[in-house]
Amino acid sequence: MIGLASIGSPGIAEKLFTGQGFNVVERGASASVLEFADEEIAWQALRSPGLVKPALDSLGDDALRDLLLPAVEQFRAADGSYRIVNELTHVIGQKPG
Repeated sequence: MIGLASIGSPGIAEKLFTGQGFNVVERGASASVLEFADEEIAWQALRSPGLVKPALDSLGDDALRDLLLPAVEQFRAADGSYRIVNELTHVIGQKPG
């Protein structure tokens, strides 16, 4: 079984496509930039996606905040703002015929 975290590794998504009879048309990447003015805005934005709901349900706001904000501290600028740059990978497949 292929884990979701590994799907961006070279060849993994392509193998999923070809295994289902698709031809791989393109593989590429683009940058996604998240910028937050301060810690409170960063917290509100990072806690809002559905992906963190299980952690919120299990830990609660305070405990999750205590774990999440130190993890993004490396992206904090001297003025207290945050800038996080992610590379997003995409693979496009096409069904033959």
